[in-house]
Amino acid sequence: MRLFDFLYVIYFKLPSFYGWGILGKVYRHALTDSFKWFLTLFYRDRIRNSVAYEALDPEQLTYDKPIVVSLTSYQGRIDVVDIAVKCLLRQTVKANRIVIWLAVEEFTEDTLPESIRDLRHYGVEIRFCDNLLAHKKYFYALQEFTDSYIITFDDDFFFERNMIANAMELKLKHPDCITTNRAHLMRFQDGTLLPYRQWRHNTIYAQPAHHVFATGGVGTVYESHLLQDHIFDLEAIRQLSPRADDVWLKFMAYLNGVKVVTDKRYNKDFITLPESQKEQLVKSNVNEGGNDAQIRNMLTHYKINANSLLHSAAKSAHE
Repeated sequence: MRLFDFLYVIYFKLPSFYGWGILGKVYRHALTDSFKWFLTLFYRDRIRNSVAYEALDPEQLTYDKPIVVSLTSYQGRIDVVDIAVKCLLRQTVKANRIVIWLAVEEFTEDTLPESIRDLRHYGVEIRFCDNLLAHKKYFYALQEFTDSYIITFDDDFFFERNMIANAMELKLKHPDCITTNRAHLMRFQDGTLLPYRQWRHNTIYAQPAHHVFATGGVGTVYESHLLQDHIFDLEAIRQLSPRADDVWLKFMAYLNGVKVVTDKRYNKDFITLPESQKEQLVKSNVNEGGNDAQIRNMLTHYKINANSLLHSAAKSAHE
C-alpha cells in the first residue's frame, strides 16, 4: 500500500493549471482519469480484501474529545462503500467511531451487502434512519455525538491516509472555524454572487472566511456547538436545500458567525471509486444549476445579502 500512498502524494503535488481555460480542464480530467485507472486496477481489490485494519477504539483519544467519522450511502453506491471505509480505517490519525447512516426505506439488515456487514468486525457502526438524502451524513451524528469532532466523508472516493490528520491539524489552528480538506471559493461580480460553476473550485485560499465553501465529502470537521439554531429544521431543509447538504451547512455556519478554512494540501478533485457514479448529485446540483437554486432559496429565506460574504473576498482576487 506504500505505492498507493505515494501516488496520492504525487497526484496532489502536480500542477493544476487553473487559469488555463479549456486546456487546464482537459489536463486535470486526463490526470484524474489516469490515476483512477491505476488505483482501480492495482488497489481496489487489495484495499477490499486486506484484513490488515485495526479495530476502532472509542476510548483512545488523540485529541481532547472523540473523533466520529460520519458518512452515508444509498443503493447506487452501496456496493463500493466498504472500499471508502477501509481507506478511512487506515488513516494515520484514527477515528474513534465510524458510522454509516442508511435509509430505512432503502435497506434492512437482511438486504445489506456482506461487504458492509463485515465492516462491523472493525467496530464500524451501521445505523438505519429516515431518508434525508445527503443530509443523513451529518444530521444524526451532530445530535447524538455532541461532545465529539464530527468529520464527514462521502462514500465514493479513494482516500489518502492523512485526511483526518490534516483536517484536525487545521482544527487545532482554527478552533472556532469549520475546517475542511477541500473547499471552493465563492466568487462575485459587481456585488453579485456568481453561479456555482464559476466559483474557484478546489481553492488554495487559506484564510478563514465566509466566502470559503466547505465540501463535506473528503473530510470536514463540524462541532455541534458551532451549528445550532436552525440546523435541524427538517421542514426548512426539505423546502430550501433538500439535495445540497453542503449548501445548507454553509449558510447555517454563516448564520452562526462561523467561518470556514482550508489549506493548500488537497488542491484537486479526489479519485472516485469505480462503479460508484451510477447515480450522483453532480448532474442536478452542478451541471443543471440545482446548487444555484438552493443557494438562492437560502439567501432569500434567511434574508442574507450576498455582499455580506464579501468582506474578505478582496484579499483573494488572485484566486
